[in-house]
Amino acid sequence: MLTLPVLAVAQARPFPGPDVQQIYQRLLPQIEKIAAFDHHAHPGYADDPDVDAMAAPPNASEALRTRDDNPELAAAAKALFGYPYNDLSPEHAKWLLNKKNEVKKQLTGTAYFDSILDKINIESSVANRAMMPDYLDAKRFPWVFFADAFMWPFNNERETARNPDEGVYIPLQEKMLHAAGKCQQVAGELCRLS
Repeated sequence: MLTLPVLAVAQARPFPGPDVQQIYQRLLPQIEKIAAFDHHAHPGYADDPDVDAMAAPPNASEALRTRDDNPELAAAAKALFGYPYNDLSPEHAKWLLNKKNEVKKQLTGTAYFDSILDKINIESSVANRAMMPDYLDAKRFPWVFFADAFMWPFNNERETARNPDEGVYIPLQEKMLHAAGKCQQVAGELCRLS
């Protein structure tokens, strides 16, 4: 009880004060110059099978933020590509697809994804992917591989039968594990030849 009055007077005035908005406006230009670090992303083109080792089971519903009716997606498309619409209806999404294809033709190699990071002021974005493609700059997109495949090295019939999610997910992880094993064998052979 005795400490309560001491704590009450420890702060000279309640925060925020009337000058907070002025301080914020003064600091904002400096803050906006700071490039961000994105600690988790799955960058890649729609037709790249190595973007993600996951798959959704049949008839699965999408998360709310990834659905086409999420207004944040249209806002992002406006900021990145000058998208002229407020929704991603199929008719309007065609415009976006055409614009992306046009930009990809202009910006080859790693330039397309680098330009996206530049537009949103991100210095680097950790690429959480199954495999790393040539079209991502390793300096801007450090690779973090999926370790999930190493969690399923044995006979997984019982786990796969548990539910539809595992029935789709575990076989994909087994496939990734076998692919990693083949890469390891090839690497071992190359080491012996050198």
